[in-house]
Amino acid sequence: MYEERRQARIDGLRNAASRSLIKADSHSRRFHSISDMIPFGQPILVGHHSEKHHRRDIERMDNALRGAVEEREKAECYTERAEAAESNRTISSDDPQAAEKIKAKIAGLEANQELMKSVNKTFKQTGRLPEELPEKVKAAALNNMAVWGKTGLTGTYKLPFPSYELTNNNGNISRLRKRVLKLEAHKEDVTTEKEVNGVKIVDNVFENRLQLFFPSIPTVETRTKLKRSGFHWSPSVGCWQRQRSNAASYQAEEIIKEVK
Repeated sequence: MYEERRQARIDGLRNAASRSLIKADSHSRRFHSISDMIPFGQPILVGHHSEKHHRRDIERMDNALRGAVEEREKAECYTERAEAAESNRTISSDDPQAAEKIKAKIAGLEANQELMKSVNKTFKQTGRLPEELPEKVKAAALNNMAVWGKTGLTGTYKLPFPSYELTNNNGNISRLRKRVLKLEAHKEDVTTEKEVNGVKIVDNVFENRLQLFFPSIPTVETRTKLKRSGFHWSPSVGCWQRQRSNAASYQAEEIIKEVK
C-alpha cells in the first residue's frame, strides 16, 4: 500500500508536468496565431479604427507568451519533484516496513564498522591493505590515504579509515537505533479524531499525518500560522496536514484555540 501511494504521487507529478506542457503549447500556438495576423513592421495608426484592435492583439500576445513561460516553469518544477521522489531512498516513517528496513540498514553499517576497524588493524601490523577487500571499501581506503598522505619522520601513511569516519558511522548507528525504538513504541497507535472550535483534528496513523479539517476556508492570519507551523494544504484530502508528532498536535491546538 505504501509503495502504491508513493508511485501514485510520482505519477501524479508527472501527469501534472504533462498537463502544464500541453497548456504551454496551447499558449504558444495562440501567440503565433495572433502574431501571424499582424503584418510585419505595421505601425499603430493613432486614431485609426484598427488602433484599438491592434493594441488588444498585442496585449493578448503578451498574455499568451507569459502563460506559456509560466506553464513551462511549472512543468519543470513538477518534473524535478517527480525525479526527486523517484531517486529518494530515504526510509520514510510512512512506510509500514520502516522499522525492518532501518534494522537492515543498521546491520549494514555495523558490518561496515567492523570491516573498517579490521582494515586499520591489518594496516597497523603490515603497512598494507588486506588482500581481499570489496572494491567499494578498497577504493574508499585508497582515496583516504591519497587525501591524508604520509605523516611523521617515518613517512608512513595515516590509517586508511580515520577515527572521525568510525565515529560518524557509530553516530549513524546510534541515531537509527533510536529511530527504530520510536517507531516500535508507536506501532500500536490507532487513528483518533476530535473537534476543537469547530475544527476536526484527525491523528491519522495510517497516513502518518496530523490532519485539520476546517468547516470553511481559514482566515489569512490562520493560514499563515498553519504554514509557519509546518502544515500544508492537501487538495486531494481537503485538509491542512503535516507529519504526526507531539509538536504537531500542540501547535495545531494552539492555532485552533484562536479560531473564531
